[in-house]
Amino acid sequence: MARPLRIEFPGAWYHVINRGRNHDNVFLEPGDYDNFLSLLSECRALWTIECHAYCLMPNHYHLLVHTPAGNLSRAIRHLNGVYAQRFNKLRSKDGSLFCGRYKAILIDGDSYLLQAVRYIHLNPVQSKLIKFPEDYRWSSYRFYCSCGAAPSYLLKSQILNLYGSDNEKAAEEIRKFTEAGLDEETKLFYTQKKIPPVRASGTFKEWIKNKRLPEQKPIREVPQSKSLLKPPSLETIVSWASQAYEIPVESIKRQKRGSFNEARDCAIYLSRQLGGYSEGEIGRFFGGIGYTAVSNICDKIEKLSKENTAVRQRVSQLDDVIREKNSLKNDKEGQQMTNEDLTPLRIGQY
Repeated sequence: MARPLRIEFPGAWYHVINRGRNHDNVFLEPGDYDNFLSLLSECRALWTIECHAYCLMPNHYHLLVHTPAGNLSRAIRHLNGVYAQRFNKLRSKDGSLFCGRYKAILIDGDSYLLQAVRYIHLNPVQSKLIKFPEDYRWSSYRFYCSCGAAPSYLLKSQILNLYGSDNEKAAEEIRKFTEAGLDEETKLFYTQKKIPPVRASGTFKEWIKNKRLPEQKPIREVPQSKSLLKPPSLETIVSWASQAYEIPVESIKRQKRGSFNEARDCAIYLSRQLGGYSEGEIGRFFGGIGYTAVSNICDKIEKLSKENTAVRQRVSQLDDVIREKNSLKNDKEGQQMTNEDLTPLRIGQY
């Protein structure tokens, strides 16, 4: 049976939901929640995806995200895959963490944003984890009730602006709206056995049907359970970076003093992101550089990816190739990419 088509376009809003495999917990301790929220910041830097509300429950999560670049699948794949990799590495486990494909409900931004935010923030109340939503540590609600600055992984201004330019009054209105509880339409929508992929007005649905669906191309997703069952080795990451950037392996493994080497820095960054290796392991492999140097290089790539579209695209492309080819590595350990494999990448000179 074919999967439902993901509807992706620039400027789209989604309510994203994903659950642990077999309803198992995916957050076991505070560090897990922090790791996930840190990855939200990375997704914003790498793919400009914006998180406007969230709630992390022990065995699942809810996100309200906006995609200026129309690349939801790419960003969420990174979020789920890298989080699962880090979760498993900390516990010396292997295998998939989430229950397959995540749910992404396309939201009509003109009609249903506030209802989605309220539903997300009331999730721990509905689940009887707490009595009042502001008491739940792992949701964005407490930031909306405060006039203080939000963390880097949360953008709250757009939701607040729906209530006007006075943030203090807007925060109070959001509190009142949330405390009023879920409306019947929202309850009915989310309690359906099979939740529809779109929550929208009739006009928006017609626009999707007539404008977006005809031009939508199938989006190939590499499932987390296949792409990151085992992390790629450091040697493999360097080999793939070498072929992608068309420079020798040794030029990536060892740095010439005083020169910038994007291929090397990108390989170091992806060694941490996809391989889950520690700064110490990475430093020893890349010519004996220190823990701080590895951390600084990773921070530099994140910053460059945020500021420079071309760098962001190259990092994303290499990430894609590593994930795709790593799904084959379980069958053919150490398999090398061919020129044909790298045709979509072709970074070359940079």
